[in-house]
Amino acid sequence: MKISVKIAGVVAAVAVMLAGSSLFAAEGFVKSTEQGKNGVTKFVLRSGATVLVKEIPNGLVSFQVWYRTGSRDEQDNNNGISHFIEHLIFKGSASSGVSGLSRLIEGRGGNLNGATSKDFTNFHFETAKEYFYVSLDGMMDCLANPAFDAGEIEKERKVVIEEIVRGDDDPGRKLYEELFKLSYPEHPYRREVIGTKDVLEKLTRADIVDYYTSKYSLERMIITVAGDFKSAELLPALEKHFPAGEGKPLTEGLRKKASFTPGREELSGSYSQGYYGSAWLGPAADNADTYAMDLLVTLLGSGRSSRLYSKLKEKEQLCYSLDMGYSTMRDEGLIYVTAELLPDNRAMFDKRLLEELKEICSEGVDAKEFAKALAILENSYVFSHETDSQIAGDLGYNEAIINYKFGQDYLENVRKVTAADLKRVALKYLSGVPASVCLLPAAK
Repeated sequence: MKISVKIAGVVAAVAVMLAGSSLFAAEGFVKSTEQGKNGVTKFVLRSGATVLVKEIPNGLVSFQVWYRTGSRDEQDNNNGISHFIEHLIFKGSASSGVSGLSRLIEGRGGNLNGATSKDFTNFHFETAKEYFYVSLDGMMDCLANPAFDAGEIEKERKVVIEEIVRGDDDPGRKLYEELFKLSYPEHPYRREVIGTKDVLEKLTRADIVDYYTSKYSLERMIITVAGDFKSAELLPALEKHFPAGEGKPLTEGLRKKASFTPGREELSGSYSQGYYGSAWLGPAADNADTYAMDLLVTLLGSGRSSRLYSKLKEKEQLCYSLDMGYSTMRDEGLIYVTAELLPDNRAMFDKRLLEELKEICSEGVDAKEFAKALAILENSYVFSHETDSQIAGDLGYNEAIINYKFGQDYLENVRKVTAADLKRVALKYLSGVPASVCLLPAAK
């Protein structure tokens, strides 16, 4: 295998650091090693899995497993299966039995949880360092040998269907999902992460096993660990959970170009007020415009002093609440503005929103407003990297979406953004016709 002089040097250094451990005695477990910034090390395993670690001597450990698998990888006939699997993994392995994992971790005072999105599935625990390796063995056993017990499948099916029913009664969630459905006519981002009742009722154990085997493969796996542990002990502890031999590279499903459909949709229901949302197609995570877009969204809609909030909510009182966001995703995500308002205000709110966006497209931003937005974004980034869980989560999220280095270089790249860049991305992404959804109270 030919590697660069730089990587060869890193591998040699890590080999010296771990000399005497079973990692290098078991030849072939680690395929390559890369030293990142701020004490982060990346190991690519021979199996195809990725391990990202940061040692922090604080008495705690966060262990997270991310898969590059989410609702984006599903079809209409199995929509929701990734989220269903997230639930079922915690129901134990073939050997540990039902609730074995939760007893093992939560019974020792740790935390155990998971999450599913359009781009990934995540399983994680946080525990005191004394219980780290026994907890690791328990989680890896569930991931390598999930029970998928028929009785537990039926119990969790009811739980997930109840989540779907409750979600249908949540106007905020309903608005978000309707925006995605309207915006993406063909791209799989149009599907709801949680799935639909009709599909969930028909999924069989065989469907679940087949999907898990194909979509939760080792080349899609990312393990992130932050806290009080030693890599020299971690890697041998992981090794026993991986098969010997060479894994296959991940080649399918990496990027799917998103198309976008502007338009308007009004839905009525048992709502006490109006819920408004407009969306535009934004840059994918690997697009350099991501940094300027984050800063622009911060300036326009982050907090009470932001431009849209201070004008449309505070000064003109066109809404009760206002939020703006940009979903940084593997493929082109959405830039969105949502608001709760009186139904009679929706037309004026829509008019004023588009006027404000047109103004920033033509006039740009002044130096004071730019500096304030940059400070807010910088502080937000720092505050979101204070705990082991946040650090491991950042590594896993970025590696699943694009590359862990995205997060490590984030502040440096944000600080390169200029006021001219904000005007440019506003014109590029926010000058077109949006997809707009409004949820209104049913007529009496």
